[in-house]
Amino acid sequence: MHLRDVLFEIAERGITLSCGLSEDRLNAKPTSALTPELIAEIKEHKMEIIEIMREDEKRRRKRSEQIIQSEAEVFELARERFGVVRSNGSDQSDPRLPRPPRRERQEKMIEVRFSEEEWHLVEQIAQSRDLHRLSVEAQFAKQHPELWEEIRAELQKFNYYNTNGQRILEDPEFCEQAMEDLGLIRESFEEATDTPEEFRSLVAQGIEFVISEYYKAAGKWGSIEWGRISWRPDTGLDLRKETNY
Repeated sequence: MHLRDVLFEIAERGITLSCGLSEDRLNAKPTSALTPELIAEIKEHKMEIIEIMREDEKRRRKRSEQIIQSEAEVFELARERFGVVRSNGSDQSDPRLPRPPRRERQEKMIEVRFSEEEWHLVEQIAQSRDLHRLSVEAQFAKQHPELWEEIRAELQKFNYYNTNGQRILEDPEFCEQAMEDLGLIRESFEEATDTPEEFRSLVAQGIEFVISEYYKAAGKWGSIEWGRISWRPDTGLDLRKETNY
């Protein structure tokens, strides 16, 4: 499902989203309005949604006129404090992996409920981002078809386990299967966690992080960043040394 379709369904169902100003946990309420399919789609596009919400918050602090100036200003925001748990930072053995949760502080939250009246603006925003990412992927696929097929196959696996993140948390065997299928380095997770529960949580968060970083790079920055592969339309292809997740 495209981002614009996810946002439209959120608006139609009257769902309110909240996220931290710096930590990357996204909450949705009421939970009764969520379906398993919508939950999976929100997870896939989570970082794009959070980024829009944060940009709006920053611009609201600066602007003096109540006019729409950017893609994020289509939202009506309310602010309150919630307790939030989210890993933040990078594991030293792999800079793309987040660290285990730190629970000692609370963070101010951004809260948003999508306005159905402004949906046409949301649709334009989401469509623009989707089209940008698809355009970048098409350019890369044309120039490097074999590498693109490699990325597509790995993305499909990562997306599968990302949408089954809860099962990773609850099922140790499924967690092991995910690590084996995705080529994750066990030591990177063991060194950063103390319990089996923290280990599985970090695996799920690491998978989610890799996916979100890929979509952010392609949709916002116009580049392909995946493992050892780095490509931009203006600078071309850079194959780094083999990078493991």
